Amino acid sequence: MSTDETMFRSRVLILAPVGRDTALTRSLLDRAGVETLGCSNLDDLQQNLLEGAGAAVITEEALIGRDTSGLVEWVTQQPSWSDFPFIVLLEPGASTEAVGQECDALQQSGNLTLLERPVGAATLVSAVRAALRARGRQYEVHDALIALTASERRYRTLAEALPQLVWTSGPDGQRDYFSRQWLEYTGVPEEEQLGLAWLDKVVHPEDRERIRERWMASVKGQDEYDAELRIRRADGQYRWFKARGTPVRDRGRIVRWFGTCTDITDIVEARETLTRSREELERRVAERTRSLAAANERLAAETAERQHTEEALRQSQKLEAIGQLTSGVAHDFNNLLTSVLGNFELLERRLKGEGSLRRLRSARATLLQGSPCGDGCRVGYEMAPFPGPGIPCRAVQDECRSPPSHSAAAVPGHELGGV
Repeated sequence: MSTDETMFRSRVLILAPVGRDTALTRSLLDRAGVETLGCSNLDDLQQNLLEGAGAAVITEEALIGRDTSGLVEWVTQQPSWSDFPFIVLLEPGASTEAVGQECDALQQSGNLTLLERPVGAATLVSAVRAALRARGRQYEVHDALIALTASERRYRTLAEALPQLVWTSGPDGQRDYFSRQWLEYTGVPEEEQLGLAWLDKVVHPEDRERIRERWMASVKGQDEYDAELRIRRADGQYRWFKARGTPVRDRGRIVRWFGTCTDITDIVEARETLTRSREELERRVAERTRSLAAANERLAAETAERQHTEEALRQSQKLEAIGQLTSGVAHDFNNLLTSVLGNFELLERRLKGEGSLRRLRSARATLLQGSPCGDGCRVGYEMAPFPGPGIPCRAVQDECRSPPSHSAAAVPGHELGGV
């Protein structure tokens, strides 16, 4: 605020056309530290009122018989914040009921204080200071309104410049403003969406009750508002928006809600696609897991079967080795037995005595009883073809071929001891 404007707001206009009333009043108020300005007539007073003043002191004779219509019109057309104070000095002995028609019209239209002359200096100064204080409070309201208007203008300019859909609500949650972007997007006039009508006008039917409950819960709980909803576009298509509302507080009390709606359709679609992809991936992983489990079971079964087969093969190889060893031993025994039996035959041919032959034959029989066949045959062992696990090999006897034995009678003249 400039210095001149401050001076205009605190000055007192004085209209006292008779005698030295103007000079005396100004002198009195100047001594009290009050800035004053004398006016020559009603037109001059009205012109100075347009420039600005804190109060006006007018004598009764300045109004009687004068055209006060212009002053009354100015008073009635004051802005809502203004109630300009007038102090009217009445003639001695006058009463408030006897004031002129001009004073009465002014009193009905404005803030009028009547003082009967002679007025004491203290009374006049006190009345003027009270009027200046009242006017000062009016100017405070004026400045606050100017600041609020400027702030509102800046806010609206900012809201119109934002790419989001902007809205405001009163402390009760009733919407009282929608930005140009909101109105252009929805294609619905603002007056049809005020209050809570926007819920039924532009919000998707499936989201209305949820958003209504969420919004009113935020208003009642005085908490942040955060929700996702679908808002209908002017062409009838619904798009997803992220709605956020922040309470504006004054000394802890919510005086307004400020909110925005940001288009998140692409994010929601990407999120849904990701969800479907994740579900598909989980399904494929589950199928692959099941197939791998089945393959693992088959592999385990094949491994167990292979191990069983290898174990049977090892047993077969062991039995085959034992059979080959037994066959070799039997072959060696048969060779040795053949040699011994051959010697017996030679002895039998040369022995002549019956006793010697009996003993020789007894020894031969005893030897044959200890042979593998028990009857003097030559035995050979071979492995049967491997039929399968757990079936042992079998011994196969060769054809029993008894060595030719010749009794002593077949060799005449040979007896034991007759060699």
